Amino acid sequence: MNIIIVTGHGGYAQGMEGAYTMLAGGKENIHFVDYLKNETEEDLNKKYAELIKDNNVLFLCDLIGGTPYKVAARLSATNNNIQIVTGANVGALIDTGMKIDKMSIQELAEYAKARTLIHSTIFKMVKEEDTPTDGI
Repeated sequence: MNIIIVTGHGGYAQGMEGAYTMLAGGKENIHFVDYLKNETEEDLNKKYAELIKDNNVLFLCDLIGGTPYKVAARLSATNNNIQIVTGANVGALIDTGMKIDKMSIQELAEYAKARTLIHSTIFKMVKEEDTPTDGI
């Protein structure tokens, strides 16, 4: 079974969980794991191990190089069924969560990365004269 573990520093995972639940409801195969200030890498490794078991795992980490990422990377070094994407946002999580059972874990990782980029943009003010006259 494919599962997603959303993880990061402080309350990152908890915040993602709140936004995800509000916008998309819940899903039993999406888990949220925070790395808290008073925890060690071993504590985090234990949290991950409880969820991984025999599952195919996609880690969505807050940033590359941080402890949540490094602990996941060590696990993936010996397990081809673990993939890691960094910098994922709520939009990417929602989109990826909807595809969780429809793709291999490798395809799901590629999809999550692509969706992360799609859901990242720079707001640009549109001037009224730049608006099409057909109302669209």
